[in-house]
Amino acid sequence: AWVAHSMVIKGAERVLTNEATGLRASREEVNKKRKLDQVSCGNELRKLQRELEQYHQDNTEAQKGVQEMEGEIKRLREACAERGVVITDLIPDDEPAEEAEPLSATEMQKMADAKDKGAAEAKA
Repeated sequence: AWVAHSMVIKGAERVLTNEATGLRASREEVNKKRKLDQVSCGNELRKLQRELEQYHQDNTEAQKGVQEMEGEIKRLREACAERGVVITDLIPDDEPAEEAEPLSATEMQKMADAKDKGAAEAKA
């Protein structure tokens, strides 16, 4: 009986050993897959981080350009206002222009005289 029982126990041990080996192999396979997924996700995250940084840089440059253009527009509007040039027909309705004071007849004559004088000096 002892010999028979010993054989049954050894058989059960082999079955359990094989099952444990299979489970270890399965565990290793799962761990390798997880590791590959982590590496792949890490690479994707780094790529997306670089892309985000590039978008931030591009947006900063675009915002700087917008501010420069707004400054230039303001300067040109002020120059138009100083010279009495009405630009309301050129500006969209959502952004009303600053109204320039109309020039008096005397001021208009002075500007015309200055223009004529400049043209005469250029010819000489």
